[in-house]
Parts: sequence; structure tokens; C-alpha cells
Amino acid sequence: MWFSCFFSVFWLLAIIFWYCKGSTLIKNNYETNKELWGYGDRVEEVIKKVNLELGCYFWISFVASTLMSVIGVYFEKNLDFLTMILFIILTVSIFGIYGNTEPAFLGYKGEPIDKNITVKIWNYLALKDKEINKFDLFFRRMTGVTIDELNNVKTTLNSLSEEDLLDIKEAIELSEIGTISEFAFNSVKKYLLALFTTVFGITSLTKIFENYFGDNNESVDTIIQFFASNALLSIFIVLSIFLISLIVLWWLNNLTSVNRRRHCNELLMKYVEEARKKTPIRIE
Repeated sequence: MWFSCFFSVFWLLAIIFWYCKGSTLIKNNYETNKELWGYGDRVEEVIKKVNLELGCYFWISFVASTLMSVIGVYFEKNLDFLTMILFIILTVSIFGIYGNTEPAFLGYKGEPIDKNITVKIWNYLALKDKEINKFDLFFRRMTGVTIDELNNVKTTLNSLSEEDLLDIKEAIELSEIGTISEFAFNSVKKYLLALFTTVFGITSLTKIFENYFGDNNESVDTIIQFFASNALLSIFIVLSIFLISLIVLWWLNNLTSVNRRRHCNELLMKYVEEARKKTPIRIE
């Protein structure tokens, strides 16, 4: 009950604030930073879709939570759980599904430099003249580069100034250093793997020496007897491990940007250097 009432009041205040300031703020940000946002000539389309998304989200949430509050009071029922479920469905539907039909963001100049900056720069160079939405970009990120993209990137780089080419070159070089979070994660992963391997290895060697050189060989015999008497189960365990490995590899290959990032890391610097050789040096 209280949850529904709180949300109806919250969304009413949000609607008032959005109409007073939010719409103007969004419009000014997009219009004054066209290059930074990376939407090109589709800025107006983005503004309309964002306004529509926020408007639908606020109004529907406000009306729904208000109705839940009134119905709950009238029937003396607590409908807070239904309000939360409805809130989740609205969020996924409006922002997760409809929101991904917006024009894709392709800017890179305002993006922080990390290991994915080469992919962002590549997408801008290859796709900036194509009308793709967020769904299109999402699926492109999970594939390697195409021949069409290779040609587009080369053409776009050749049209850039020496200053822009140097900016891209420096961004690529900085991305190889890695951020603190990436460094920390890789360091922790490395030490944890080393610790696990050491402990597991020592434990395994200890067990082997105990079984082969100790007075009691019962554990080895038990293991051998288990696998010998449960051949089908043993095969099932091996096949399960193999299947899990295939699923993990398939996920890495098809549902991540690893392949695309590897391609971009390999090709982008090469193409930048080729474009710099063709770009005439301006004498001030």
C-alpha cells in the first residue's frame, strides 16, 4: 500500500520536474554537442524518441501506481507487490525494448579511454553514415568486422585532419595501458589463479604420494572401482564437462565483443598510420 502511494507521489513530482526542466536540458545537450553525442543529423529524431520514452514512462507509472493505491484502499488489499512487478515490466518494455530502437550512439570523443575505445572509434568510422539503431549496434558488437566496414574505415580516416588522426593514435596507445580497474582485476585474477593452482597442486601431489607410497591404497582402489563399475556415468560426466566448455567458448565467440575488439586492435592503428602518410602536413 505504502509503496504504491509513494510511487504515485514520486512520479507526479518527476513529471512536474521533467516538464519544467528535463525536456529543455535534453534538447540543449543534444543540440549544442552534436559531434560529442555522435548522432550526426539524427539529433532531432533522438530528441523526439527520448521525450516520448520519458513521457510514456512517467505518465504510465504515475497512473498505474495511483490506480493501485486507490484499488488497494477500496478493497483493503496490499497491492505493493503488483506495483513493483508492473514497474519492472514498464522499465523493461519502454527502455529495454522500445528504447533500443533509438538511433545508435556512435560518438567517441567524449568517451573514457579503456580497452574498448578501439571498438567505439571503429564503429564511428565505419557506421557514422549509416542509419542504425541500438539493436543493430548491439549485434554488430558481437561479430567481427566486415569487408564493407574495412573500406568505410579507410575512406573516413583519409578524410580526417592530422589532428584527428593524432587523437585516435594517442587513444589507441593509451588503451593499451589499461585502467586501474582493469589492472587490479587482472592482477587479482593472476594471483588468485596462482594461489588456486599452488594449493590444488600441493593437495593433489600429497594425495598421490599418500595413495601410492602410504600404507593405505584404499582410496585409489575406490576411485578405480567407481569408474570401472559406472562406465556410463563416467562417460556422462566427461561429455558434460566437454559440453560446458563448448557453451563457454560459444558464449565468448558470439555473445561478447571479444572478436570485434581483437580485429579493431589489430587493424585500426595500421589504418591510422596509412592515412597519416596520405594526409598533407599543414605549415602554419
